[in-house]
Amino acid sequence: MLEPTRHIRKNSGGHQPSLRPKLMGAGAALGIIGGIIAYPPQPYYPPQQSYYPPQPAYAPAAPATGSTEIALTSGDGGNFYVDGTVDGFPVRFVLDTGASVVQIPPDFARQLYLSGQLTEADYRGHDEFGMANDSHEIQPIVNLRSLTIGDRTVYNVRATIGKAGSDPLLGQTFLSQFGSYTIDNRRNVLVLG
Repeated sequence: MLEPTRHIRKNSGGHQPSLRPKLMGAGAALGIIGGIIAYPPQPYYPPQQSYYPPQPAYAPAAPATGSTEIALTSGDGGNFYVDGTVDGFPVRFVLDTGASVVQIPPDFARQLYLSGQLTEADYRGHDEFGMANDSHEIQPIVNLRSLTIGDRTVYNVRATIGKAGSDPLLGQTFLSQFGSYTIDNRRNVLVLG
């Protein structure tokens, strides 16, 4: 799995290109070509995930003062999954503390676009990212108006649109907004302080 791990090069400032040519050209940035989106919003789970995830081994305890505990689901390969919402749409993220930014897959970006939650005004250009396998990818950057995990919401979250088939990643553009975050492996919880 390819994951944004660090930011390599910023988009040159100044004029931001319109998102419309990207969308109409080859359906590139948001993959708008074809498909039907079901309304009301449907939960987004990566294709390899079951619609009904297994419950964590331990139920999260009541949060300590000033912190929030969110249940994690263990997956194959040692990944942790966490449920949240992006602009009101349910999504299951891979918790990736090594990803510099949040990542959403193109089909989920298309769902946001068709619902009006992702517009040309949310497009922020393209950046190059180093991947976990030492390759580099240029990915579109967008602004997510809100991202909620548990009872914590962060507004105006910078995110990339990954390649087709990529997993949604909960990265540092969300996690770094908190004073601290920890993973309790024994209880399978993410603690946001």
